[in-house]
Amino acid sequence: TGVRLTVMGDLPVQLGKLCRIALDPSHESPVALRIEVRDQRDWELVCLIHDGIYELGRPSHYVSLDCTSQEVSFLVPATMDEGDVYWFQRDLFACLGSLSREPLLHSSAVVHLGMGYVFCASSGIGKSTVAKLLSSHATVVNDETNWITRGPSGEYSLVNQPYWFGGEATESVVPVAAIHLLERAETCCIQPCGLSAEAFSTLLAVHLPLNSTDPFLAERSLSILQMVREVPLRRFLFRRDV
Repeated sequence: TGVRLTVMGDLPVQLGKLCRIALDPSHESPVALRIEVRDQRDWELVCLIHDGIYELGRPSHYVSLDCTSQEVSFLVPATMDEGDVYWFQRDLFACLGSLSREPLLHSSAVVHLGMGYVFCASSGIGKSTVAKLLSSHATVVNDETNWITRGPSGEYSLVNQPYWFGGEATESVVPVAAIHLLERAETCCIQPCGLSAEAFSTLLAVHLPLNSTDPFLAERSLSILQMVREVPLRRFLFRRDV
């Protein structure tokens, strides 16, 4: 996603690195990202949706997402601790992913040997468990929401989220090897999977900002249909006690 960044005030040192990442203002439809630094945390703790605008006030920051004008605005304090930075980056990721119209999957994901593996399921099925089991051999990207982006040549990649694991991502995106739909079963196996209505529903069941309905449901549905034509879709049957 192209981003045109405007900063008002001196960014907290913890966010200085954000301005050095690849934000591409030459994109055909860049998102306008505006960050205003406040001396005091004087914003309201709110959670509102009105006229296509989503507003969320946390102790760490305030964010406004305007879906119509493709604008994301943040109010941040002059000093931020590690927890503040985590929540800022998490909400920024959610906003940019939402505006991208690309697949945002309710999933866990890991990177192993330079390839991304995604595990989709509803809450409580075992996304976090699978990520935890794989963490000794792979890097966990996120165990809640993952963004799949389509490159200029049609390739699909997993957007890295280094804030989640507190490390340094060597690549901003990694190729997606496969997407797995998790199911509890009496045995463990991986099977090829077609795009049934149930599978499609699972791929659409993302938690968007403010847990709202998706303002880009039609576009995101189409992007998911395009994705599963190119990326292997599999059923991952497993037992929780294994």
